[in-house]
Amino acid sequence: METRKAEVDWLRVPIDPDLLNKLNTTSNFRGFLQAGTHLLLWAITACTAWYVWFIESWWWLVPALLLNGVMQTMLGSGVHELVHERVFSSKFLNRFFLFVNSFLSGWNYPFFILSHKDHHRFTLNQPHDLEVVQPNPEDLAKAVPATGFKKFWNKFKMYFGFIFNIWGIKGHFKLHWILATGSHPKDGSKVGLWSEVWCEKLFSRFTDQDKKEIRNYSRIYLAGHAIIIIASLATGQWMIPIIVCLGNFTGGWVGFLTGGPQHAGLQDNVNDFRLSCRTYTCNKFFQFLYWNMNYHIEHHMYAAVPCYNLPKLHEAVKEYLPPCHNNLMDTWSEIRGIEQKQKDDPHYQFVQALPELQPGNEHLKDKIIKLEDKSALAYLDLAPIEITASDEELKIWECEICGYIYDEELGDANEGFAPGTRWSDIPDDWICPDCAVSKSEFKMIERSRVPA
Repeated sequence: METRKAEVDWLRVPIDPDLLNKLNTTSNFRGFLQAGTHLLLWAITACTAWYVWFIESWWWLVPALLLNGVMQTMLGSGVHELVHERVFSSKFLNRFFLFVNSFLSGWNYPFFILSHKDHHRFTLNQPHDLEVVQPNPEDLAKAVPATGFKKFWNKFKMYFGFIFNIWGIKGHFKLHWILATGSHPKDGSKVGLWSEVWCEKLFSRFTDQDKKEIRNYSRIYLAGHAIIIIASLATGQWMIPIIVCLGNFTGGWVGFLTGGPQHAGLQDNVNDFRLSCRTYTCNKFFQFLYWNMNYHIEHHMYAAVPCYNLPKLHEAVKEYLPPCHNNLMDTWSEIRGIEQKQKDDPHYQFVQALPELQPGNEHLKDKIIKLEDKSALAYLDLAPIEITASDEELKIWECEICGYIYDEELGDANEGFAPGTRWSDIPDDWICPDCAVSKSEFKMIERSRVPA
């Protein structure tokens, strides 16, 4: 029997193991401070918008809806973090807030959990991560800038969409309808979270249980919103569906400003998160709404660290990280500069300055974890691996935190586990090589093997 496995030998900067273990610690209290406070802010702004409508204070209604929309769309940042199940110590609380945040921000979290694990395992390494993909140089070269009214209309749709994304409503509910039928988008798209190619790839690997959870969640989502709409209209409370069901289509500008820089203009097909992810800082309120995901290099490098500990992780490793901008204006100025250069050179990608390569920092080179000199495409090659074990009952296990795969059939030579080594035979003090969580602190979930 043969199976094939893709993996990336990610470079990671050094950190004291005891400190990392401390930073990896989750807290129900701090989880409530983050998730509970954000949800409370949404509830307050939602009630405020309803009250402004109720007293017919029309001049204040639009600002109230926009403020509520900001709070509601940014709950999607919570989904991004809660899928790692590293916000609360309690798995129940993680799943409860994940469900609520997903319902209000429109995510299908069972699908996103599985997709996002591959994004972390293969960040911007194609074709294994199509959730986030940099623009294709050939497409950039062929792009013909719009002119005249078409240019004006495209700009209007984009900027107005950051305030009221009315163009996204139909497609959003259509997507959930497709998922609720047990299918997935088949529109010919090649890249992106809901592209046909990415969905085909993932659905071919999903277990029946995975597909059932994806389907059932979209059914619950559609049914829940239908109940809200029908009950509200029946009681004359037509503003409630606008606030609850359409809130995630308003005020999206904060999500764009904070989330857009994650990987924009950076390098793909590399094995260094410092080159494919961007860290920046901004005002504390935006960082709170974004669940500290502005520390994106750190988040990818040590995915088990809860969002509320990312600032401390940044302080611990910042001497090994590229210089980061301390406001959104400078961050986006850098991105716009990259986009301008890509117009002249479609193959251009911004290379962030690595500290160990700068004059006077030669002493850092010996501290960075070294890897063999091999190209990204080479180390991602899905070459067949010979094994001696033939037991059909050998299992594949996946880290719930970062998506690390342990296949009992293949073992893991880097960790010293020969092919055929059972999960139960791995020492209890072993830690995940990708996120440093100990075996005793998290569970591995059984996944199906896809034949080579």
